[in-house]
Amino acid sequence: MRKTLLFLLILSFCFYSYGQTKPGAIIKKRPTKIDRSKPSIFIDFEKIGTAAGDGKETVSLILTNNSIWSVYLGAFGSPGKYGLYHYVERDDDTTGFPKDVPRGGGRGHAGSPDLELKAGKTFRFQVPGSHLADNLKIRIDYGYEWEPELYDSPYETPRHSVYFRSSGLPRK
Repeated sequence: MRKTLLFLLILSFCFYSYGQTKPGAIIKKRPTKIDRSKPSIFIDFEKIGTAAGDGKETVSLILTNNSIWSVYLGAFGSPGKYGLYHYVERDDDTTGFPKDVPRGGGRGHAGSPDLELKAGKTFRFQVPGSHLADNLKIRIDYGYEWEPELYDSPYETPRHSVYFRSSGLPRK
């Protein structure tokens, strides 16, 4: 009787483990990045120049969408002359927003898209040089194309951010 029960118990474990996912049957995820060696969304330095009119220093940057989805960015201006809303933050552990940090063209939420950046595309933009002075960084918020359909309100959608630090500028 004991041998029969032991045999049935061992046999039941065999069938139980057989019903589990086999190592070769695991669903493979498709890549979410076009170039796996780079982040999904990133900003590169292009050049330092001067603004037309006032002659103040500007920093030209390139935002790259390396994901397989379109992203939406808060933008201002007109076609061909868009700028991106951004926030200027300290790039250290201090808290608060001191008066000596310039205010960026920030916007409260990326849920109201103004500019679609398609997968694999880049967007060139400029920020005032003072926004990337020593120990500062800029933050740009964005949202993926598929996120709004998952939520009832644009204010519920996740907020993603990409940063560019003043340490990414060439040394003077």
